[in-house]
Amino acid sequence: MKRRLFLGISLSKEVVEKVEIQADLLKQRFIESVRFVPSKNWHMTLIFLGDQDEENIQKISDSVDLVISGSSNNAIAFDDITYGPPEHKPRMIWLNATKTTSEYLDSLRKQIAKELKTIGIFWDDDGRAFHGHITLARFNEESDEINMPLLVRGSTACKDYTVELFSVTLTPAGSEYKSLHSVSVE
Repeated sequence: MKRRLFLGISLSKEVVEKVEIQADLLKQRFIESVRFVPSKNWHMTLIFLGDQDEENIQKISDSVDLVISGSSNNAIAFDDITYGPPEHKPRMIWLNATKTTSEYLDSLRKQIAKELKTIGIFWDDDGRAFHGHITLARFNEESDEINMPLLVRGSTACKDYTVELFSVTLTPAGSEYKSLHSVSVE
């Protein structure tokens, strides 16, 4: 049996609570055209693995453990909330990682990808450059609200976060995520 999988970063409770305050302020500005992602679903995708055989779950988990145990812990930081994706018609509202965080996570992502490929785990890699972000909301349709200024500046960071292997179930109400494996980075 196959499962839809991805590797992602989950934030500490303290950081989620800080971001929730900003998201609540944004909810007052975007009444009808935006569907906000529940904070329990906030994550930063490192690698979307697509449909994988269930028997690969343990191999993927072991590979993540190996890479994380051998890597240095860098704090991850966020510096603003903007429309996303950059240089395209806005479809989402993103909490953006700093350039330093995106570079660190891209390096970590490449290390994990290399390890997974050496053990025969493959996926469709779209080749896009990594841009660390968390999707806070998605636009339902065309809206004049998209033209409203959005940029929210403010820095928040955390040293404690987890790298997780998630399974995804697509439902009419939105995606549902289940953590299958978690590695704390402290």
